[in-house]
Amino acid sequence: MDKTTEQVVPNCPLDDFNVFLHELRSRELQKIPGGAQVFLSGGCSGAWYFEWIKSNYAGITKHIGVEAYSPRPDSLPPEVEWINNHLGNMSSIASSSVDLVFAGQTVEHMWTQDLISFLCESHRVLNSDGLLVLDSPNRRITQHLGWYHPQHTVEFNVDEIVELVQLCGFEIFAMRGVWLCYDSESYRFLPLDPTSSFADRDYKERVLLSTDRPEDCFTWWLEARKKPFATPHLQQAITLANKIYAEAFQYSLTRSFSNIGQRVFRGWNQYVETEFNESGYAVYGPYVPLQAGFYRVVFNMATMGTSNPRLFKNAVLAEIDASCDCGARIFAKKAVTHNDMMKTSEQAFDFELKETTFGIEFRVLVTGALPLQIRVPAQLLILHATS
Repeated sequence: MDKTTEQVVPNCPLDDFNVFLHELRSRELQKIPGGAQVFLSGGCSGAWYFEWIKSNYAGITKHIGVEAYSPRPDSLPPEVEWINNHLGNMSSIASSSVDLVFAGQTVEHMWTQDLISFLCESHRVLNSDGLLVLDSPNRRITQHLGWYHPQHTVEFNVDEIVELVQLCGFEIFAMRGVWLCYDSESYRFLPLDPTSSFADRDYKERVLLSTDRPEDCFTWWLEARKKPFATPHLQQAITLANKIYAEAFQYSLTRSFSNIGQRVFRGWNQYVETEFNESGYAVYGPYVPLQAGFYRVVFNMATMGTSNPRLFKNAVLAEIDASCDCGARIFAKKAVTHNDMMKTSEQAFDFELKETTFGIEFRVLVTGALPLQIRVPAQLLILHATS
């Protein structure tokens, strides 16, 4: 490690990845062009947030915080104006009244319409040379590392967010990476843990190399300037966002986990197969957010055979459900008997969500009365979803 690297990348806390990443993001915040007096934060989860911004960006005289999910803190700095609303609705903020809009680790929590509305609203509220700054996990990396967050709707690849931001009337002048997780020289992914012995590269070297390789990093950092006479291409942006969301969401639905049973492939399909007297959760996941609406879950299940079916006709072989919070909230469940499986391999139930809910999972609790074969993942049908 040379002297220049030591100066550019001083020591970071390594024992907690979230703290480590936060430190790296703080340094990116310090690189944003200065001079913004009216600062708008899209997403601000507590009083600590405003102190974090102030300690890393100087000169703010008015800080507007727009937050939909967290309550207003009891104590806020005097320059802070708190707005309780979704980011897609900033109608209470005057046009051309903001110098900088920052959405840190926020866009991955938004739905299509809200995201595009937020980008277009940012274009409206920013002054003629106002700045838009975003950062978020990179799906190219998170998918390959098997990393996921139950509150994330979609994590954008670099090229995806670049095109969306440009369609909404911005010119990107900086695109940087935060925490290198793919080594293009050896063609392999690197672990998230900065202390891992499997990385080969020192963490300081990975930090230093991150800047110019956003597509290879766990997080990308984007800085853009408003095009003052540009009109956001709303419909094109919505069409592209819908395409990205659909692709990412379908991938998210493939996540499934098991406490019991054995994973096997039969042709193109994957199954969990359990044995006689083996009980527990054979399937759970995928831990996704869902909007308010009506849904149907379909499990494809079959018995693995019995010498005397009549003895098991009314026996409950499994319970299936939709839940969150590790089963603390169950939205619907159904007992599946041997007779049910003899009639059809598809076992389904409907459920309703009154509001956007995070970390939804679909589970199969096996009783062990008979060996079972369960195709994974479960099928989710959206009957009707509302924003």
